[in-house]
Amino acid sequence: GIYLLSSSITTLFTMILFFIKFHILLISQMIFLTNHSFLQFQCVTIDYFLRIGLNMDQWLNACVAYERTIIVIKEHNFDKKKIQIL
Repeated sequence: GIYLLSSSITTLFTMILFFIKFHILLISQMIFLTNHSFLQFQCVTIDYFLRIGLNMDQWLNACVAYERTIIVIKEHNFDKKKIQIL
């Protein structure tokens, strides 16, 4: 449960960063933004955070797959007689 919530939060974070990066690209092309230090800084920082977000999302998806595999394996050992007594 917590892995899916975390995965959706990191996906949302990544999409927001893509949106920001795209708009900075549009603004820099349309308005001829020539502040090279700003462009270099945003390129490095946004790309860094995008890589972190994408990697975290992949790891969380792997955790979800692992958790689901464990649940399927444990369900095989599920004892219906014990549950009916309760």
